[in-house]
Amino acid sequence: MTDEKMKKIMGRIYMATTCATNWKRGLAEPDKQWKEGYSAHALATCWEAANGFPIEVRHVFDNSKAPAFKDVEFLVAFPEYQVDLPPAGGGISYLRAH
Repeated sequence: MTDEKMKKIMGRIYMATTCATNWKRGLAEPDKQWKEGYSAHALATCWEAANGFPIEVRHVFDNSKAPAFKDVEFLVAFPEYQVDLPPAGGGISYLRAH
């Protein structure tokens, strides 16, 4: 997927979320994908409830022997962040956190 195609899909402005339901607007097929028990819904619920890193993610960082994972600070996350996945193209990362 070219950068131009990605720009048309994603845009460059991201809106803040206030609850898990706000993540639905970023789904490619919200009526099919936004259901309890589906990955998008579960991820949104988990991350919104945590208000930062979910406990499971924090646990991985805290127990890693990699120096880069020590004292990691949650800054921002981009729900439903679309990335290019060559050679097939397209793809979605459910969450990109910085």
